[in-house]
Amino acid sequence: NWLQRCAFAELLAGNMKTHIVYAVHGDNQTNTLAVPDSFDVIPVMRDDDGPALAGQIKPGMSLNVDMEGVKLSLPLPEQAAAILARIDGKRSLTDIHAAMENPPDANSFKQQFEQLYSSFYGISRMFLRKPAAT
Repeated sequence: NWLQRCAFAELLAGNMKTHIVYAVHGDNQTNTLAVPDSFDVIPVMRDDDGPALAGQIKPGMSLNVDMEGVKLSLPLPEQAAAILARIDGKRSLTDIHAAMENPPDANSFKQQFEQLYSSFYGISRMFLRKPAAT
């Protein structure tokens, strides 16, 4: 059950000094986890500069993180640097894909972005913003 999973997570990495909680109304049945479910979403880096970070990433590299003693090695996709180089908090996934040199097809790009997002979102360093309603 949910409470057992929470207890397990605390035992696994109980050294986290900050826990993030997203509160919604009890009758909200919508999945509130931010997922890249359309090409209109805008990736936003937290405390990182996408283009600067891209310059440090080589193909086949993993993102190595030390979270207060818990060491993680998170896989990065082949196109991680090319995608990160275009993340500025303003461009949508459509814009990022279109700006890539020799871009992969849309499905491959989506898979690569999802892997990149999963790694960075998992350590609270990338978020998604929906475009403003027009």
